[in-house]
Amino acid sequence: MKKEIENKTTEQLKSNMDMLKAITGCLIIAITLLLAISTYGLIMKDNNSVNIAGMFVALCLSAILPMQFISMNSVKTELKSRNTKN
Repeated sequence: MKKEIENKTTEQLKSNMDMLKAITGCLIIAITLLLAISTYGLIMKDNNSVNIAGMFVALCLSAILPMQFISMNSVKTELKSRNTKN
């Protein structure tokens, strides 16, 4: 991963960072909505199997977030190191 980042240009890294921010934001919104809908369904509705499955999917999707934040941090660090070299 480190060599892959080092071989990219600064413009590619900036676009990659913007893409990572957008994907992470959409993922956070989707997880939040899924958790809210599933929680509402568990409290108010009778079909609990669908809502439990929705909760499980939201929890599994939340495992992607740390990887996204690590990727964002490595790109940010590379951009900062390039700014100090110049």
